[in-house]
Parts: sequence; structure tokens; C-alpha cells
Amino acid sequence: MVKSNLKLINIAIFIALPAFFLINSCAEVQLNTIPPPKADAKLRVFIQPTTGIGPRHGWGTPHKKYEKKMYDGLQEMLANTGMYEVVPKK
Repeated sequence: MVKSNLKLINIAIFIALPAFFLINSCAEVQLNTIPPPKADAKLRVFIQPTTGIGPRHGWGTPHKKYEKKMYDGLQEMLANTGMYEVVPKK
């Protein structure tokens, strides 16, 4: 009994989902074009270096030092591309 109900549900899903997506893809909706960005526009990026608990052995950089190093390195790399503006940390 349970297997037959499961088969019916699977068949219903197999039929309903494609029908749903086909019907929605046939809808005619007029979309306006997005204007191109300005030539000097930059993407603003927020950098949040994340670390876990301190390592038990091996690499042992303190969290604050790691965060500063990663932030400064990524900020420099992204600034060199000319496409990104890094949000200053507060």
C-alpha cells in the first residue's frame, strides 16, 4: 500500500514539475533592458577574513595578524584590477 502511494506521488511529481516549468516558460512578459554601467563604475567589495580555532600544531599565525595580512593583500590585489572598490573596515 505504501509503495503504491509512493509510486503515485512520484508519477504526479514527474508530470507536474515539467508541466509547471513549461507553462511558466511560455508566459510572455516584456522586460526592459538594463542600462550598461558607467565606464568608471566599480564593484564594491566587503572583505571578511574568517578563521577557525587556533591550530594544534604547524601553522600558528594569530587571528588578528592573519586578518590584517589577508585584508591588506586582497585589498591591494583587487585595487590593482581597477574594477573593485574595497569597503573600508571600521
